[in-house]
Amino acid sequence: MRILIILLGVTILLSCGACEKFADSASSIRVYNKSSQSITAYANYILPDTSLSSQKPEKLIIITAGKFKDIYDHYVGDEDFKRLENERITIFVLSTDTINKYPWDTI
Repeated sequence: MRILIILLGVTILLSCGACEKFADSASSIRVYNKSSQSITAYANYILPDTSLSSQKPEKLIIITAGKFKDIYDHYVGDEDFKRLENERITIFVLSTDTINKYPWDTI
């Protein structure tokens, strides 16, 4: 399961292209769910640590199968994603079923 989460996260990061382009021209990052199950996305500037925070984030974004949602700049407290010029954002993609079944500190 952990490998699937990491692979989905890497896929999203690679599909966004050069992050500098986001900082110059957009205020959201679109996440597509091409799976057959609902997913939950969470974004934050937490590198180099790639583990989830110990506290459950307030802004978890649920994306149903075959749909997309945007992660807006205010979700990570960064107007126009200006920090992307010097930092990288981490987007975690988790199974919504996992979020509903297990406590955050177990995930």
